[in-house]
Amino acid sequence: EVIKNIKIKYIILEKIIFQSSSHFEKIIKFSNKKKIKIFVNCPRRTYKIFKFIKNKLNKTRGIIKLSLVGNNWGLCSNSIHFLDLLFYFTNFEEDYIMDQSLNNKILRSKRRGYYELKGKVSVYNKNFKFFIQDSNEKKNIRLKISRGDEKYVIENDKANKNFILKNKGSNMKLFKIPLQSELTLKLVNNIINKNKYELTELKDSYNYHKILFNIFNNKLIKLLNKKLKNCPIT
Repeated sequence: EVIKNIKIKYIILEKIIFQSSSHFEKIIKFSNKKKIKIFVNCPRRTYKIFKFIKNKLNKTRGIIKLSLVGNNWGLCSNSIHFLDLLFYFTNFEEDYIMDQSLNNKILRSKRRGYYELKGKVSVYNKNFKFFIQDSNEKKNIRLKISRGDEKYVIENDKANKNFILKNKGSNMKLFKIPLQSELTLKLVNNIINKNKYELTELKDSYNYHKILFNIFNNKLIKLLNKKLKNCPIT
């Protein structure tokens, strides 16, 4: 309704963008017609720490591996951030294999009418390997990124608002965790004043969302024992 009636050049949307492929396709088609650029606010690709890692990974060859393991980090809700990060490091390809070992217990999301799951998810092909796990066991959230000899482990030091980056030689670097308010202001300023687009465009993020729809919707259909038009994750 907004883009039908108001002239708009740019939109930034929050994940999960839509709960169905048909909604994505409708808005992408309409935004193309209206010449509106729509971005998805998965901002990790704009962080200094991940720009640093990408620069290092680009200097070597091999399969890109990204894994995230931890407890209570919101598998259904937050997986999109890490898929987006994976495809910041490497190109998205339609040819991939999906696998899951999700628990058979449905958890209520903090938002009414939506669900969460725990367990494991993997997506892979000959060029990338993506693995995430939300465990029942209490584990510190640990993100691992590697390619060839370049291997990095990232942990959050929330008390001091830092990312702790460790590489294969046990060297350690600290990167500030950016405040969302400051980050959004910078991203908006770059878009409006510099034509600099750092966030993922909607048409690309749609490909990443489809992966999650396939995995989570299929599991929820079995557990709820009913058809789902929309994937109830947010």
